[in-house]
Amino acid sequence: MSEYQVKLEAIGEYQDALRYKKMSEELCVSLLGLLGQLTRYYEKNGLELPKEVSRIMEKTSEALDARLNSSQTSC
Repeated sequence: MSEYQVKLEAIGEYQDALRYKKMSEELCVSLLGLLGQLTRYYEKNGLELPKEVSRIMEKTSEALDARLNSSQTSC
């Protein structure tokens, strides 16, 4: 394999990684939106939010924040 082909393959893999990263961030945002709606439903109906839902929301938010912070520092 020539050096040119190796570089093309590396660029392709990098582009794939960027697509997966963007998709992951979009999924985190969607999950947070869904969990936010669930939280509002529980609050509106006077129900206590299950601890597992709160934990998932916190972990998702942390993961998204970490990804966004790493994106900002690498630009």
